[in-house]
Amino acid sequence: MKKIVALSSVVLGVVFLAGCGQQQTSQTQPTAPVVQRPVATQPEPTDETANWQTYSNTQLGFEVKFPQKNWIKWEDSADGGVFFNGTKKIDTNSNRPYMDSSAGIRIYSIDNPKNNSIQDLFNENYDTCLKAKSDFGCAMAENVSTWKSITVGGFPAFRSGMRPIPEGIPNDDVYIKISNKYIVLQAFSSPNNDQLDIEPVFDKIISTLKFTN
Repeated sequence: MKKIVALSSVVLGVVFLAGCGQQQTSQTQPTAPVVQRPVATQPEPTDETANWQTYSNTQLGFEVKFPQKNWIKWEDSADGGVFFNGTKKIDTNSNRPYMDSSAGIRIYSIDNPKNNSIQDLFNENYDTCLKAKSDFGCAMAENVSTWKSITVGGFPAFRSGMRPIPEGIPNDDVYIKISNKYIVLQAFSSPNNDQLDIEPVFDKIISTLKFTN
């Protein structure tokens, strides 16, 4: 009986020492500090068009923004509007207002009851012009196969890119195809215009267009 008790004491002593050894070992191992690294945040892009003027056309059911600075709405009708970059002045002889400008945007609509493609639309307008024997002559139907297909306000659209027209004024057309019409946005600029690069402004204007109907 004494042997069993003595043996048990030895076993307990070994277990106790082993436990102490593990405790000392765990206490001597340093733990690596947790470093809180700051999370990199990307700056939110600024909306350059946030403070622009808004043109709304209830008849055609859309709205679009144009720059606040140096831009003025010159014409407004059910079928569209014209916006100029420049200064409004008064002619000293006629006392009539005019725009001292070399660039602008024109917005208008073309009825499309037959739901023609953009190429068929040009061809039909050319044929109509020939039959009407217009005194101003008829421009050749344009080949639009090279135009860029884009989406504007959720609708398919076609963009010509800046090119000269017969009058010598470069322009950039966007035709937006809706159910029974084409909404046309046309940027124009004087060939000698060194004050404004119209295309970047036109890109931003197009990006703001949305249909409200």
